[in-house]
Amino acid sequence: MAVAAYPRYSVSEAKKIKSGQVTVTGIISSLSTQYWVISNSKWECPSCNQVGSQNYIPSRMFPPKHLDNTSGTEIKCFDCSSTAFTVSHEYHTAKTIQVIDAGNNHMKITIHLK
Repeated sequence: MAVAAYPRYSVSEAKKIKSGQVTVTGIISSLSTQYWVISNSKWECPSCNQVGSQNYIPSRMFPPKHLDNTSGTEIKCFDCSSTAFTVSHEYHTAKTIQVIDAGNNHMKITIHLK
Protein backbone atom coordinates (compact mmCIF):
# COMPACT_ATOMS: atom_id res chain seq x y z
CA MET A 1 0.00 0.00 0.00
CA ALA A 2 1.43 3.38 -1.02
CA VAL A 3 1.60 6.15 1.55
CA ALA A 4 -0.12 9.38 0.49
CA ALA A 5 2.25 12.31 0.03
CA TYR A 6 1.07 15.35 1.99
CA PRO A 7 2.83 18.71 2.23
CA ARG A 8 5.51 18.70 4.96
CA TYR A 9 5.44 21.43 7.63
CA SER A 10 7.16 22.27 10.88
CA VAL A 11 4.98 22.42 14.01
CA SER A 12 4.87 26.23 13.91
CA GLU A 13 3.82 26.21 10.24
CA ALA A 14 1.21 23.47 10.78
CA LYS A 15 -0.44 25.46 13.60
CA LYS A 16 -1.35 28.18 11.06
CA ILE A 17 -3.21 25.73 8.78
CA LYS A 18 -7.00 25.69 9.30
CA SER A 19 -7.74 22.19 7.94
CA GLY A 20 -6.50 19.45 5.68
CA GLN A 21 -3.98 16.65 5.85
CA VAL A 22 -0.29 17.45 6.22
CA THR A 23 2.92 15.81 7.34
CA VAL A 24 4.31 17.44 10.49
CA THR A 25 8.00 17.15 11.37
CA GLY A 26 8.90 17.43 15.02
CA ILE A 27 9.50 15.49 18.21
CA ILE A 28 6.71 13.54 19.93
CA SER A 29 6.53 14.91 23.48
CA SER A 30 3.52 12.94 24.76
CA LEU A 31 1.19 10.14 23.71
CA SER A 32 -2.16 9.41 25.36
CA THR A 33 -3.65 6.06 26.13
CA GLN A 34 -6.43 4.87 23.82
CA TYR A 35 -9.89 6.33 24.27
CA TRP A 36 -13.24 5.94 22.51
CA VAL A 37 -14.66 8.44 20.00
CA ILE A 38 -17.96 8.46 18.11
CA SER A 39 -17.76 8.59 14.32
CA ASN A 40 -21.43 8.03 13.46
CA SER A 41 -24.89 8.04 15.05
CA LYS A 42 -27.99 6.27 13.67
CA TRP A 43 -31.55 6.65 14.89
CA GLU A 44 -34.93 5.08 14.27
CA CYS A 45 -38.47 5.67 15.52
CA PRO A 46 -40.88 2.77 15.03
CA SER A 47 -43.85 5.02 15.90
CA CYS A 48 -43.48 7.45 12.98
CA ASN A 49 -40.92 5.54 10.85
CA GLN A 50 -38.34 8.30 11.04
CA VAL A 51 -34.78 7.05 10.41
CA GLY A 52 -31.52 8.88 9.95
CA SER A 53 -27.80 8.99 10.54
CA GLN A 54 -25.08 11.55 11.08
CA ASN A 55 -21.32 11.23 10.47
CA TYR A 56 -18.91 13.24 12.63
CA ILE A 57 -15.76 14.64 11.06
CA PRO A 58 -13.80 14.97 13.19
CA SER A 59 -15.05 12.24 15.52
CA ARG A 60 -16.67 13.32 18.79
CA MET A 61 -15.94 12.43 22.40
CA PHE A 62 -19.66 12.67 23.30
CA PRO A 63 -22.87 12.40 21.26
CA PRO A 64 -24.85 15.59 20.55
CA LYS A 65 -27.40 16.35 23.27
CA HIS A 66 -30.45 15.41 21.14
CA LEU A 67 -28.92 11.94 20.47
CA ASP A 68 -27.32 11.34 23.87
CA ASN A 69 -28.56 7.97 25.11
CA THR A 70 -25.41 7.58 27.24
CA SER A 71 -26.21 10.17 29.94
CA GLY A 72 -29.15 8.33 31.49
CA THR A 73 -31.73 10.91 30.37
CA GLU A 74 -34.67 9.79 28.25
CA ILE A 75 -34.48 10.80 24.60
CA LYS A 76 -37.50 11.24 22.35
CA CYS A 77 -38.19 11.26 18.63
CA PHE A 78 -37.68 14.69 17.02
CA ASP A 79 -40.96 14.37 15.06
CA CYS A 80 -43.49 12.54 17.24
CA SER A 81 -41.88 12.69 20.73
CA SER A 82 -42.16 8.90 21.12
CA THR A 83 -39.88 7.32 23.70
CA ALA A 84 -39.64 4.19 21.51
CA PHE A 85 -36.95 6.20 19.66
CA THR A 86 -33.65 4.26 19.44
CA VAL A 87 -30.14 5.58 18.83
CA SER A 88 -26.92 3.68 18.19
CA HIS A 89 -23.40 5.10 17.99
CA GLU A 90 -20.39 3.77 16.10
CA TYR A 91 -17.28 3.93 18.29
CA HIS A 92 -13.60 3.81 17.34
CA THR A 93 -10.44 3.97 19.39
CA ALA A 94 -8.26 7.07 19.15
CA LYS A 95 -5.04 8.48 20.61
CA THR A 96 -3.77 12.01 21.06
CA ILE A 97 -0.14 12.87 20.42
CA GLN A 98 1.62 16.12 21.16
CA VAL A 99 4.47 17.13 18.85
CA ILE A 100 7.01 19.88 19.54
CA ASP A 101 9.14 21.79 17.02
CA ALA A 102 12.63 20.31 16.91
CA GLY A 103 14.19 23.78 17.18
CA ASN A 104 11.62 25.41 19.49
CA ASN A 105 10.50 23.40 22.54
CA HIS A 106 7.77 25.94 23.31
CA MET A 107 5.91 25.44 20.01
CA LYS A 108 3.51 22.49 20.43
CA ILE A 109 0.71 20.99 18.36
CA THR A 110 -1.83 18.39 19.48
CA ILE A 111 -2.93 15.76 16.96
CA HIS A 112 -5.83 13.35 17.42
CA LEU A 113 -5.35 9.99 15.72
CA LYS A 114 -8.14 7.63 14.81
